[in-house]
Amino acid sequence: MKSSYKIFMALFLIIAGGVVSANTQETEDRTAGLDPEKTSFGFNIDPSGFALFGPSITAELTKGNFNARLNLRFPSLGYLNSRRYYRKDIREIVYEGVRENVYDLGYIDDIFSFDLAFNYFYHTLNGGFYIGGMLGLTFGKAEWTWFRVNENNVIVAQGDDQNSGIKGGALAMSIGYTFVLPSRITFRVGGYLGWGYYPEGNNSGHIFYYKPDLTFGYSF
Repeated sequence: MKSSYKIFMALFLIIAGGVVSANTQETEDRTAGLDPEKTSFGFNIDPSGFALFGPSITAELTKGNFNARLNLRFPSLGYLNSRRYYRKDIREIVYEGVRENVYDLGYIDDIFSFDLAFNYFYHTLNGGFYIGGMLGLTFGKAEWTWFRVNENNVIVAQGDDQNSGIKGGALAMSIGYTFVLPSRITFRVGGYLGWGYYPEGNNSGHIFYYKPDLTFGYSF
């Protein structure tokens, strides 16, 4: 056990030393990565979102070890997210002295989401690691049909209704790695893990929030 521990620690020190040594090279020797002495702007897209939780477009800024990203996502276009939150509310009312149940049946479309992330960016020669936090808000529209049912389970009235506005939010950790090629094309592999809240629907309340961040773009 002790020999294995020593081997592991030796490998860790070698890797860590290599990373530190690589990042102390002169910035003019860089053929890839981001120059920590300059302000870099970038744009990225996430087409994998069509199969997951919605495609996105991201604008970002990196200066030194500071990285900020503004992300616009379209959840309703994602296969796993389309009309995910169904309303199935049942409530009891008294109408003209008669006790009745009201059923709301419909769906919520998450139309777009704004995510703002601030990260610490650790530069390497071909990009960098990042870790930070993200705050997100989801806007959408709810549409449902309501039914009033009497004690004999007969529908006595029905109608349609809708509302729009904030349909959810998230507070999560942002973590991953950004690859930057000599051509300034970028690839990011990361994700978000944290807490989410949805105020409406049959699965309303607090949830575990997770979302992959698989993007490519350009930095200049």
